[in-house]
Amino acid sequence: MERYMYYINNCIPISEMAPYLHQHTVNIMKLLPPEPEDNKRDFQVLKENLLEQAEQEYYFSNQKSIVDYILMDPSERQRLSIFSIPKPFPRRVISAPVPWSLSYKEARLWQSQHLFVTCPIMVQMQDFWNERLSCLRFVKLENLKSTTWSLPLPPSEFEQFVQRQCQAARDELLQSWLPFCASLFVNHESLSLIPSTKQAAHAGFQEIFSCAAALMSLQLRGLVSASLQDLQEFFMIHQQGNDFGEMFDEMKHIQPQTLLVELQVEDTHIEFIPSLQECWEVIHRAFMEIVKSAEKLPRVECDFFSQVSNLYLRTVGPDDSLVTNIVDKVKEVFHKNTVGPKKYLTAYEKYSDLLDSTADQDVSAFLKEQHTLDETAKKIERIDELEKELASLPVTVPLSMFCLHAGELNADLSDCAKSLKDKIIIFKVEENRNLNHHICQRFGEIQDTVQGMPTNKEDLETLIGYIKVSRDVTIPSLMEEVSAAVHRLLFLLDYATMEPNDFRLNSSVFAWPLQLQKDLEDSESRMEILTGQDLQTRQEELRAAASEEESLKKSLEKMKQEWADLSFSFTTCRDAGTKILSTIEAIKTLVDEHIVETQTMRGSPFLEHIETEWKEWETLLLDRKDILDAMLKCQTTWLQLKPIFSSEELIIKLPEESLMFDSVDKCWKNIVAEAVKDPRVVVATDQPNMLKQLQQANKDMEDIQKVLNKVE
Repeated sequence: MERYMYYINNCIPISEMAPYLHQHTVNIMKLLPPEPEDNKRDFQVLKENLLEQAEQEYYFSNQKSIVDYILMDPSERQRLSIFSIPKPFPRRVISAPVPWSLSYKEARLWQSQHLFVTCPIMVQMQDFWNERLSCLRFVKLENLKSTTWSLPLPPSEFEQFVQRQCQAARDELLQSWLPFCASLFVNHESLSLIPSTKQAAHAGFQEIFSCAAALMSLQLRGLVSASLQDLQEFFMIHQQGNDFGEMFDEMKHIQPQTLLVELQVEDTHIEFIPSLQECWEVIHRAFMEIVKSAEKLPRVECDFFSQVSNLYLRTVGPDDSLVTNIVDKVKEVFHKNTVGPKKYLTAYEKYSDLLDSTADQDVSAFLKEQHTLDETAKKIERIDELEKELASLPVTVPLSMFCLHAGELNADLSDCAKSLKDKIIIFKVEENRNLNHHICQRFGEIQDTVQGMPTNKEDLETLIGYIKVSRDVTIPSLMEEVSAAVHRLLFLLDYATMEPNDFRLNSSVFAWPLQLQKDLEDSESRMEILTGQDLQTRQEELRAAASEEESLKKSLEKMKQEWADLSFSFTTCRDAGTKILSTIEAIKTLVDEHIVETQTMRGSPFLEHIETEWKEWETLLLDRKDILDAMLKCQTTWLQLKPIFSSEELIIKLPEESLMFDSVDKCWKNIVAEAVKDPRVVVATDQPNMLKQLQQANKDMEDIQKVLNKVE
């Protein structure tokens, strides 16, 4: 056939044939009806197409006749490899009368009165559907690519998406399709075909409305079917399942996932939230939502007859084979996609001891045993490696239909590991604190004893013996403990965040040996003097010295006690929306008085034994005074600049200074916020690097003010 058509179309040139005569066109034009007044343009287009087709048919018939004539020769058929040609249909002429003429006319009359499928109303309904609603779907899956709905979605959001889409499609049917179809029955000329008698007219109206209902039901069922099939195809892209074998590889599941499922700890187990069964119920409800959205759509006659209210278009039911077959196929795909998530949970089995308290019990048992610092460090490092391993686990796990979100689970497991590490570190910090207190206590006991004043010769001999034992036995033993304290401190500096009091305690431990060495030397010198002097006289001198020394200690203690309950007071700054310091004059006056009192002690000859404590106190007071002055200056300048840098115009004009002030603003608010938490002066002024931060903030604000002065 192809070879035959090729010779007709390509091997007989038109130039070799008799030309198409204009008379042919004239003859055809005579057969055409008159040009209509209301549709001239369409008639003209139709006429041109007809004439063009007539000319093409003329040349094609001539070409075909020539080829058919040539192929009448068997040798030509053999040469051209064309062994058969299409046979023309025979033309038959029927002469009247025919026996079926009457029955034909009767059937034609009946159809003209009862067959409405070809009437203009039905054609317009079909055209409207094809033009406006043929692409309508109850669920427009392409909308899942939008910014509002982006895959993967939590099952609850996916269900909301389906519900909203179905409602939007139903609204379009109710507000566009049904009103249009009803409008076609208002004064339409096709209704004239209905018989005029009352009984016949009633039957006629029933028939045409039933015909419309049948057509609309067919269209509605097609919409439901197409929507169900589209949703089915949406899930069928996951029909290969997600069984990843021995090792999970996210590159094997690159297609977009549909449902986002959380992995969370419930009691001592890891659960899917929501469960996989709940996920299937969401998918099943999505198909049922499509079916439900097409139910109870009224037929057009409900708009015309008030007594008719329960006639609805027929659609697809939830138990129809169309629905059940699609749901069964999707359910099979769903079950294939539950393999991967269940198998992925096995990756967390090695962390089960974190969930069932086994790891915590192991750490508790470890702490009850005696271990070296190296063994403890290795234990902490193993837990630290576990914590890093947990932190590096994938947060999202793509598994075809599902995307597992393990962020919260990984964080919970990481927190469990961190709590184990913290438990060990806190234990070692407390252990170090207790041991250091014990060392200081023993050094203090030796100091108190060697500084004692013997009242007789026997006491003197006893003290000399005690000093010898302390120097030869006790102190060397304590020095070993001090050396161990050094190693503990180095260990804690690597793993712990120590409080200032712990640093002070460690400093005391390390300061004791030198202090005690000096006390022993002083005591030995005193013993030598006492052996050549009257003990009674010397005792009185030493008691006087001790009394003066005790007085100095009490003065220091009294000053410290006065600071114990002294607190800052704050007021709310409405413009800045934060707290600010109220008057601190009483605090400044107290610090000045204590500085004077402390510096007055410097000239006392009895300061020797509390000189270290005195120096620390003097340094603390001077630092506190500097901090108070810096805080007051910072707050004053900050209050001046805050409203200025609230202006958008100024921020644009001075971007660098705005950034600088933002940094100062954050620093100052952080300092005030910490002070508000515990307003006691001794705590509020003991923030890390507080003085340095305030000084830098004041310097930055001075630079800002210089620039502002130039701008003004």
